[in-house]
Amino acid sequence: TRTSARALSASGDYERAIEALDALLEGPAGTAPDPRRRIELELLRARCLFELGDYPACEARLKALLAGPAGPGSPGRAECLARLAETLSLRGNHDEAIAALDDALALGDTPALRRGMIAALLRACRADAVLPHAEALLAADPAEPFAHFARGLALAGGDRLREAIEELAWGLALPGAARDARMALAQAFGKL
Repeated sequence: TRTSARALSASGDYERAIEALDALLEGPAGTAPDPRRRIELELLRARCLFELGDYPACEARLKALLAGPAGPGSPGRAECLARLAETLSLRGNHDEAIAALDDALALGDTPALRRGMIAALLRACRADAVLPHAEALLAADPAEPFAHFARGLALAGGDRLREAIEELAWGLALPGAARDARMALAQAFGKL
């Protein structure tokens, strides 16, 4: 069942989750699930492939989904584009990842999509393009540490170093980002 596939995925047993998802996607006696459920199952299958490190298979699955059930007008399209962008970005296909996120943002602006865009832009070494996305996040939540840190990274590339330092300090509170924040702060202080 879908619940057991989710439970297997949540427990980290991705291979067994994929087997369960394949059975669900085939359906009883060859009857496929309705399009909305198919998108949900395919997204979970793609996530399992991603977690197993099979990025090419994940990318192929997501692209097939976007060409089929998650095509234009589909309610699952934005999520599928965001997952594809994450996979592409980690594989170094930054331009394609950013284009996928632009398409997803055009369907509906959400904080998760903005965070994904910031991450993709930073992986692509385009800190200058981060600023509008960080500011959009801060407009929605002025106390978001990730948005402040991202804004600091964008400002550090220009001549607004004092402002950048204040923003970069927010990164010290982010789980897993303290080392990067210390390094960015040291570089900013070195430019003063």
